Amino acid sequence: MRPGRLRLRQVRRLQGARDHKNPPLPPAGERHRNAQGQPAEVYLTDRFLEPVTPHTHILFEGQLIHEERSKYQHIQVYRHEYYGHILVLDGLLQTTTADEFIYHEMIAHVPLCSLPREPRRVLIVGGGDGGALAQVLRHPTVEEVVVVDLDEAVPRVSRRFFPFAASFDDPRVRLVIDDGARFVKSPEARRAFDCAIVDSSDPDTPASVLYRTAFYSDLKKCLAPDSVVIHQVGTPEFMRKELADTFAAVSAVFDRASVCHAAIFTYGGSEAFVLGSSFDPSVPRRVMRGKWYNPEIHAASFALPEFWKDVIGA
Repeated sequence: MRPGRLRLRQVRRLQGARDHKNPPLPPAGERHRNAQGQPAEVYLTDRFLEPVTPHTHILFEGQLIHEERSKYQHIQVYRHEYYGHILVLDGLLQTTTADEFIYHEMIAHVPLCSLPREPRRVLIVGGGDGGALAQVLRHPTVEEVVVVDLDEAVPRVSRRFFPFAASFDDPRVRLVIDDGARFVKSPEARRAFDCAIVDSSDPDTPASVLYRTAFYSDLKKCLAPDSVVIHQVGTPEFMRKELADTFAAVSAVFDRASVCHAAIFTYGGSEAFVLGSSFDPSVPRRVMRGKWYNPEIHAASFALPEFWKDVIGA
């Protein structure tokens, strides 16, 4: 589960004057057509506008089908003609049924396929929607996965609306409702994990504590020798400082820090992942194929744009 840069907010149709924050919208209740030009089944009743920059917006239209406030956050699920179900936490887009596979395959298969040994124990911090977990469980040698999420409502709601959340029913999985930063300090976490996947909110959210050197230092104590950590850091097109700071924090704790990426439209650009390891994670050491991921994508994802290299000082 990854809170994207898209902060969704309901907007009203304007009458007359133009406003870069609230541009005019088409009439409500229109019936869209799908990719084949046929009438869509979903009537457009809710609209959400994301200001990516002051003069750039991404508009989502669909139907609000679930809403609740948990102890920690505002949870919404929307139904969209193309993206299917959309999970939104505190106004931040997390995942969609249409394109979740890109993000979840990359955050799971890149670290697990790069390991110099077969993965057996995996820790996921965050990931309450179950998407990354579903991909981890595709690896036949995995014997145990511990998922630590702060809010019990996220896996509960995800089970209802997102098919991949059925991964929580796998007997190899243990779900722990706890704060990730606190959990990695506990004796319970010192289990010699082969891989840690930090599928948290973005660095510019309250989850910022999970991007600090102290957290990575505690996390490293939970790992076996020659293990790997991966953490999403948002879209560097808009979050260059966050990428630089996370890369520096990982570099301070692990022998090697690396960056890979994948293009994900619903997150507003190319999604960056920072890895910490003692080996080169750009080399796939076992074969896995998904809807997005394959060994060729794995290797190519470590080829970085020049301005990303400047950001991390590579």
